[in-house]
Amino acid sequence: MFAEVRPDGRQNPLYRLLHPVIVADVVEVRHAMAGRLRLSVRRPDSACVDAVVATLRRGGATLERASGGASPSLVIRYDPAVLDHEQLLAAPLPALPLPPPRLEAMADVRAPASAIWAALTDEDGPPWCPPAMLQIVPLAGTPQSWDIAVKVGPWTLPHAMVTTADDPPHLLELSITGKLNGMIRYEIAEDAPGGSRLTQRLWFAIDGSAAEVTMGEGIVHQFARRFADEQIRDITQRVEGDRKTL
Repeated sequence: MFAEVRPDGRQNPLYRLLHPVIVADVVEVRHAMAGRLRLSVRRPDSACVDAVVATLRRGGATLERASGGASPSLVIRYDPAVLDHEQLLAAPLPALPLPPPRLEAMADVRAPASAIWAALTDEDGPPWCPPAMLQIVPLAGTPQSWDIAVKVGPWTLPHAMVTTADDPPHLLELSITGKLNGMIRYEIAEDAPGGSRLTQRLWFAIDGSAAEVTMGEGIVHQFARRFADEQIRDITQRVEGDRKTL
């Protein structure tokens, strides 16, 4: 049983999308009039869409029309004499599975889960090999958190990273908030005596105008792919290297 996700990442819009609590976390109102709403569901996975529809129906709404695709659309009706649309959007959602990650990397490590966990939860943070454009500074206090400065040309973009869930020694989740919102999730499973599989999953989204998102998406995806592969390799080498010196 994984530990309950902490609320520390709620200021991150991507975190709210991945760990929604209410309907408003995953929908955008496209058109509103008394008794009728047109909603865009920002998570296209069927588990999320089905949960939104079921929750709205329990709240007293009826589904007039639904369409699928990358951004599913719902048209709902309700009795404005009985409730308003803000009540519907504030209705609590059930716990949802995470949608597929944007990127994934994994490695089989010749070490028990406890050794990998120790590396991931070092006070300086997981073993990083950050490029020169990143500066990572650990902060005092709990849960573990860090300041991250991303240097792009003459600009420095501040970001914050915080631990939002853990279940020693099996799961660690980090939420990143800034111009780039992201979530990194590490899962560790012992698959043989003295051996474990480390899996890293990444979700990310650019915060900005449509033009900024379009321009930055390819760059961010390329950077994230390199980051995931290099970090998994670095963690594996560090953990296996430390065990050889014991």
